[in-house]
Amino acid sequence: MISFKNYYLQQIKDVPEIWKLAKKHKKYKAFLCSVSLLFFPQIICTMWLYDTGQMKIDKRFMEK
Repeated sequence: MISFKNYYLQQIKDVPEIWKLAKKHKKYKAFLCSVSLLFFPQIICTMWLYDTGQMKIDKRFMEK
């Protein structure tokens, strides 16, 4: 299982790729919003818990 620290660093490493996509499609505001979310450890922690299977997805909001 990947540690939280490694997961957080992995998410930060994706910033150049996100920038290339935003620049290609001229979505600069979307880039700023998505990158700003990367600097909140609570959001990354929730993503990490879901990705590692430590937190189960709430089935009530999934498509049937």
